[in-house]
Amino acid sequence: MAPQTKKPTLLCGGNQQYGRARLRRDPVDDLSDSQNEWFTDRPIKWMLYDTIVGFDKGIMENIIESALSKWAAVSSLTFEKAAPDTAADDVNLKIKVSGPSVVDPDFPAQTDGSWIAANASWGPGISQLWKPVEKKIYSAHVKFNNTSSGPNNWNVNQIHNVFLHEVGHALKLGHTLVEGAVMGRLMKEGGGNQDIQLQSDDIARIQKYYKPASAKRRFRRAKGSVSAFRS
Repeated sequence: MAPQTKKPTLLCGGNQQYGRARLRRDPVDDLSDSQNEWFTDRPIKWMLYDTIVGFDKGIMENIIESALSKWAAVSSLTFEKAAPDTAADDVNLKIKVSGPSVVDPDFPAQTDGSWIAANASWGPGISQLWKPVEKKIYSAHVKFNNTSSGPNNWNVNQIHNVFLHEVGHALKLGHTLVEGAVMGRLMKEGGGNQDIQLQSDDIARIQKYYKPASAKRRFRRAKGSVSAFRS
């Protein structure tokens, strides 16, 4: 019988402090949710700054909108693609990619055949759109690992699934031990077999903080943005 090879597993990064105010998940207590203070009276504005090799910006934005719509559909949160000329301080969710030529200390090579696919960080933000500047302005980053230490076979489902998980962290959810939940620690077999859905555990946890209004349109798109991705 031929020896079995271990199938790659995607890991979630973000167990380090980032800068002075932006935080990531505590590796000792990564099952705990953080204090949730995202605003619900206005959309969370997001922007994609870089792309994974082989994917154009429009396709990645479609994937991102699809994932964000899932969190919006079960909560009181709304998301809106920021206009191209939006100042960085006024973008609440910044989505970036560490490219192939980058050596990124956030994404060290693993020794067990697995990958760290992405990480998320969050903290206080500053916005000139709201005056006086409010304490409840928040900012978050999601960064994909497209370096040599990351996945070598990114596909549409994998980008969607990894982003769906990392946005959960950006919304301050911790990991869970519930099998099959989006916020589980590991994503088996590379995470790209199918477009995953939020599970009851994910939904219950986000609704502890952001219960949806019964008659609210929860997902908004900026004028001129692309339609949500369909797999």
